Amino acid sequence: MCISLGWRAALLILGLILGVAVTGAGAQNFGVRPEERFFNLTWSLERGPDHTARIVGRISSEYGEFAVGVVLLVEGLDEGGAVVGKTIGYVDRPIPAGGSAYFEVPVTPTGREKSYRVSVLYHSRLRGGM
Repeated sequence: MCISLGWRAALLILGLILGVAVTGAGAQNFGVRPEERFFNLTWSLERGPDHTARIVGRISSEYGEFAVGVVLLVEGLDEGGAVVGKTIGYVDRPIPAGGSAYFEVPVTPTGREKSYRVSVLYHSRLRGGM
């Protein structure tokens, strides 16, 4: 099969255009999950008697809508940053548009945790507010 020089050039240009379009679209995401863009978390670890502990904090929403059903992931990290424990917690009230809510998540330390990481695992939006 013989392809003329004009067709080869056209196919090459089409390939370059498609390659740029595909890689350009993926690069715009920057790998940021919506939960990381629209929520801010401030929290601290509170230790109690008998080796109990809890993460207490506030989550604020940058959404223009109510956030409901917010699920938090608390990860215990060792000295090297490896995950050594996980706990799921819930924000027990809706978060108003542009507002915030308090949360508490009990954790069971194993003794290997040197730090914790808290992130939003899941949420739903309630259109139109409450």
